[in-house]
Amino acid sequence: MSSSHFNRGLLGHDMVVMQQITAFMANDFELLSADGSVIGRLAGTDSDGSRFLAGPRKFELREPDGTPLLIIDDVPDFGLDTFELRTPDGGYAATLTKQLTFFRNRVSIKAADGSTLDLEGEIFDYTFEIVDQGAVVATISREWAGISRSLLGHSRYVVSFDPTVATDRRLLILGAVVALDLIRMKQRRA
Repeated sequence: MSSSHFNRGLLGHDMVVMQQITAFMANDFELLSADGSVIGRLAGTDSDGSRFLAGPRKFELREPDGTPLLIIDDVPDFGLDTFELRTPDGGYAATLTKQLTFFRNRVSIKAADGSTLDLEGEIFDYTFEIVDQGAVVATISREWAGISRSLLGHSRYVVSFDPTVATDRRLLILGAVVALDLIRMKQRRA
């Protein structure tokens, strides 16, 4: 993945607010800067029929001008949730897998380079960290979206990146937040 976007656009921000903008048969988000400006969008790419039968399963993360950055695919599986993250040209970026452990859920992200990012903390609660080789590279907090948005099932996440995190890792982390929201949505429906 290229680092050409690092100083501009979505990936140049050390704090990103992910605000869900739809909820019925969709899971779209606007990505906002600290001042509330739209710096990216995440939109479902499933057909209406597919979303009706299986819920939202395919997403594309884009710059505000529509430039694709990452494809997130909730692949069909039996048991543990698995998501594939791909580059816009279809190249493999990572696999995110929910794993069951005693009393907690654990999520790991296996990157294309073979490294692993781990999600630590109360993953399905309000705050968790993403750790890369023992170092915290991002903190994610789920925040109150307001009474009307909460009643509609809308979520709001604040992603705070360590300023030294490279663009390829930032993409994986943003993809992981989307996957976690989908996992939470599935657990609410179960």
